[in-house]
Amino acid sequence: MKQIRFFAEGIPKGQPRPRGTHVGGYTRVYNPSTTKQWKGQITLAAMPYINAGGKITGPVKVVLHFRMPRPKKHFRTGKYAGKIIEDAPRIHTGKPDTDNLAKPILDALTKAGMWQDDSQVADLYVSKRYADVLTGCEVVISEVEV
Repeated sequence: MKQIRFFAEGIPKGQPRPRGTHVGGYTRVYNPSTTKQWKGQITLAAMPYINAGGKITGPVKVVLHFRMPRPKKHFRTGKYAGKIIEDAPRIHTGKPDTDNLAKPILDALTKAGMWQDDSQVADLYVSKRYADVLTGCEVVISEVEV
């Protein structure tokens, strides 16, 4: 494997914290399913590469470049509605956190069969910027030289 590169289109979602509920004297812990659709988008984008090469067995480097949606306040109004204001930030520093954004990607790729387990990810680089056009995540996977 030289390198796998694909783009998962959609609105990136961070992995939520496990939740607990108390019913009938028992406590139940569960994971909210707010990332289900996003994980599906990741799997769909990765599937041609998973089917082509089989499971990765060695250590890997994963680079994730998130393209986050811009809030309404980044856009002009009136005659120039829809255009980004000149001083709108390019770097996304709000929620969700980068570590919470990475987790659903790694989980989805594990479940889809890209590798045996996401513990094989030896190097991980995550960035998040505001998208001017298309939101989602560019994923780059490469083997780590041993």
